[in-house]
Amino acid sequence: PESFRQGGQAGGQAGGQTGGSSWRAPPPAAPALGSFSAPPPFTGQLFSAMPAADAGSADAGAGSAVRPQLPPTASDKILVSERQRGNKVIECIRNVGWEYATIVPDYQLGQATVALFLSLRYHLLHPQYILRRVEELNRGFTLCVILVLVDMEDHQRPIQEITRAMLVNRCTVVLAWSSLEAARYLETLKAYQSKPVDMLQQKPTGDYTATLHDCLSAIRAINKSDVLTLSTSLGSLREILLASEEQLALCPGLGEKKIRLLQAAATDPFMPPGHAARGAPVEPEPAPARPAAPRS
Repeated sequence: PESFRQGGQAGGQAGGQTGGSSWRAPPPAAPALGSFSAPPPFTGQLFSAMPAADAGSADAGAGSAVRPQLPPTASDKILVSERQRGNKVIECIRNVGWEYATIVPDYQLGQATVALFLSLRYHLLHPQYILRRVEELNRGFTLCVILVLVDMEDHQRPIQEITRAMLVNRCTVVLAWSSLEAARYLETLKAYQSKPVDMLQQKPTGDYTATLHDCLSAIRAINKSDVLTLSTSLGSLREILLASEEQLALCPGLGEKKIRLLQAAATDPFMPPGHAARGAPVEPEPAPARPAAPRS
């Protein structure tokens, strides 16, 4: 019958849709052309800035400290922090220019050279101040100078404490006994910020005669003429130091005093007798002998 034929066709279509492998879902409709938007214009920044909280948490998770970004300083001026207003050191800076700026250290002398000012009297009242200031820098520098103003009489112990603490934090301690002296240190550091290291080092001449003169002239009463006479008559430094008194007496210009001082410099010990070397154990003095008991 017609009803059976229609039911079979409907069942075959349903079975083909559920169990057949040749059935495929229709493809999605293509979006309209008006749905696409143009990309934003390029602004020259590939990565967006990370928020302060996220940056701190990311660096904390990576185990690295956040370094402060020091502003670039002018080549002819010292940047002075606002907290240094009223300091007499600023009034003494005259050989180089300076200006106030919003910076972390007290003085910025270069791109990676900074200075922190500390008074000994203030250190006794606030001993944790300098440690907190060093922590604020987060090692974002190459050279950090702790400029200490010695403004008290009993200064040995606090200076030792500051030196010990700054040695651990890799800072350089510079002592100044006046505001003018502290200003001169800042001016010198600013002037030498871009100078090479070899400018401060003595350049070797390579001349043996000049080296021999520097060595022997350190002896009292030995002058340049005597050094020239000894090198001409005896030769090298080894032969001069091992020469006998008779050989030295044959050199013109050398008297008994100069010969005695020259031989003493070569033979006497470095430590004078009666003075123990630093760190050497000192033997205790023997106890005095007790007098014998009288016989009864």
